[in-house]
Amino acid sequence: MDILSPAERTYAWGSRVALPRLSGEPTPAQYPIAERWFGAHPTGPATIDGVGLNEIISADPIRALGDDTAEAYEDTLPFMVKLLAADRALSLQAHPSRAIATEG
Repeated sequence: MDILSPAERTYAWGSRVALPRLSGEPTPAQYPIAERWFGAHPTGPATIDGVGLNEIISADPIRALGDDTAEAYEDTLPFMVKLLAADRALSLQAHPSRAIATEG
């Protein structure tokens, strides 16, 4: 089994406690951790042994994703899990509806 390490986003509104505690790490962290991304996003892929998940998928999409997913999503991972921990209020974010996202 390979260990998937998330990409971190360290925005000022993040928590020094919530995500480290969830992961069994010492608290408080030295910096606020706002998000941990588990996916293959090009600006913040999770890693396995220091190699980006996007690189692992590109190198062998069928092995990484399976035949059906690789074919259905053109050799890309079709989702990303984000864990968020806000310690302070943050700005409102709006994401498009599924129909608008599909059009784009």
